[in-house]
Amino acid sequence: MAHLTRGARANVGGRWVRPTYFPDARWGRGRITGTVELYGTPANTFLRRMVRLYREVDGVLLQQVWSDAVTGVYVFNDVDPAGIYTAMTYDYTNDKRVVAADHICLANGTLELIP
Repeated sequence: MAHLTRGARANVGGRWVRPTYFPDARWGRGRITGTVELYGTPANTFLRRMVRLYREVDGVLLQQVWSDAVTGVYVFNDVDPAGIYTAMTYDYTNDKRVVAADHICLANGTLELIP
């Protein structure tokens, strides 16, 4: 599979189209971090779960990572600091529902700049 860059166009079925999903959508200097925890347990148990990052303006999936099994930490690097994002975690055991953190942006301090 060819990797597309930002603004790239591809010839699909004789038509030039602009993709809406970028598998390598990494063009910013921002970082988003968080933890995945199971609340209600005595020590808030950390979990290893898939976390996906969506751009709020159009709902495009930008990145997905697994949180760390020991610390529960997930990190999205190279995020455009001008955007607003939603991070969603999915429970592959189907025991819990989806948990989302929305309106992640530079203005409210939930997105940081990478030096």
